[in-house]
Amino acid sequence: QRWVPEISIRLRPALPGGAADPRGPDTTVLGGSSARLFGCKVGDGATFPRADVKMTVWDADLNSDYCSVELYLVDNMGDCAGQSLASIGGTITTMHYDPVKEVEVELNANLPEYPVKSKTDNMGAYQFDNLPIGARYEVKPRKTHDYLNGVNTLDLVQIQRHILGIKRLEDPYLMIAADADGDEAIRIGDVIELRKLILGISDRLPKLDSWRMVKKNHEMGTRPWPFEEIILHGILRENQNSSDFIAVKVGDVDGSANANMNTMSIQPRNVGVRLSLEDNIVQSGHEIEVTLTAEAFDQVYGMQFTLEHKGLELLSIEGRGIDLTQDHVGKYSNDVTTVSWVSVQGSTIQNGEVVIRMRFKSNITTKLSNALHISSEITSSEAYIGTSMERVGIALETRGLADTKATVKLSQNEPNPWKDHTVIKYELPQSGKVLLTIVDMIGREVFRKEILGVKGDNEYHLKPSDINNQSGIFNYIIEVGDQIIQKKMIALE
Repeated sequence: QRWVPEISIRLRPALPGGAADPRGPDTTVLGGSSARLFGCKVGDGATFPRADVKMTVWDADLNSDYCSVELYLVDNMGDCAGQSLASIGGTITTMHYDPVKEVEVELNANLPEYPVKSKTDNMGAYQFDNLPIGARYEVKPRKTHDYLNGVNTLDLVQIQRHILGIKRLEDPYLMIAADADGDEAIRIGDVIELRKLILGISDRLPKLDSWRMVKKNHEMGTRPWPFEEIILHGILRENQNSSDFIAVKVGDVDGSANANMNTMSIQPRNVGVRLSLEDNIVQSGHEIEVTLTAEAFDQVYGMQFTLEHKGLELLSIEGRGIDLTQDHVGKYSNDVTTVSWVSVQGSTIQNGEVVIRMRFKSNITTKLSNALHISSEITSSEAYIGTSMERVGIALETRGLADTKATVKLSQNEPNPWKDHTVIKYELPQSGKVLLTIVDMIGREVFRKEILGVKGDNEYHLKPSDINNQSGIFNYIIEVGDQIIQKKMIALE
């Protein structure tokens, strides 16, 4: 339908003497229809949804001019079926190509029913179908939970070494991960925010989501900022199913984040740092100074742990052999304190020297060995040693009153290798609870059992079904109080 002007023509009065008015009739444009209908057969169907339109305008004297306009039609009712609909999709993976599921993906457009949302599946894929072509679309993914996933003190070690120029973070995705406060730089403020997460002081970052989504193939130089976190489709003409993103877990510089599940910390089985305290009886209402001394503390780049002190109010804590201040400590509750400490060059402390000094006020009468424990209740207990910064466990041992108990002994299982059954033997200085666990060579737990052991010799008969009929090399570990002992076994098919 074209615009056709409605015109009024009126003759002018004759001039004196009967001559006609040389200006001719009085012509007035009254109006008309400015509408034009477009359908699925625009351009004989060959150019849909594009329509080439010539637009003409007139003035009162019927002078005209025109311009050519290229329109893109939006068939948001779907009347033109397959020729008017398209899809937008893609995948979201980590920099190591691990798919990231449960990412909320928002698709926005200048249409009444938008924005719409979807989530990535187990393969990290998302898809929006039946989209009217001719509209402009914006894809924006977000993942906002589980801030602590992959965040630990080893990340702080690497970030601080970058800041000090000891070892720079070269990968742009790792630089994005290190920017925890969103200021497009790596500074001490990032360390402060991440340490709050580790210590349990906060459960989220104030300025950022837990994951950043970077447009895949976005070109980044020596500095990754600014980077694109959305994908724009100007005028959708056909399917766009390669709208991919790289997901970066904020704070995870060491690559320990799990892309597809909530935080599940795998505790290190090898104890590489040992601290010792002298046991004592503390009286209710009294104050006591407690020192943790080194029993094994060689080239330690950092450590973190939860210190449980039931019935003991922590008055002060300071490093002696290490630079530990209140900035490295979080008060989670009256009975629980969290610690996260970093040494960018690695620290070695001789056996017997003081590492940490603390002062408590006791609200109960008890033995120190009953009240003080290092655990992973809030902050995972782990340390990073050697030039490779190997992740190891931390043990707190007692001496003095506790020396009256002998050491737990664990024997090699017999037979070894074994097929039908094997026997694990151990010796206890006194009756008590024993935790027996078996893990494979990548640290996955395949067996766990709490046993009430007796003083003297004990044994546990292990069957193939106990380890899910698996074969291979395994570590079997017994834990009695603060003592952890492990040995290797071989299970045959």
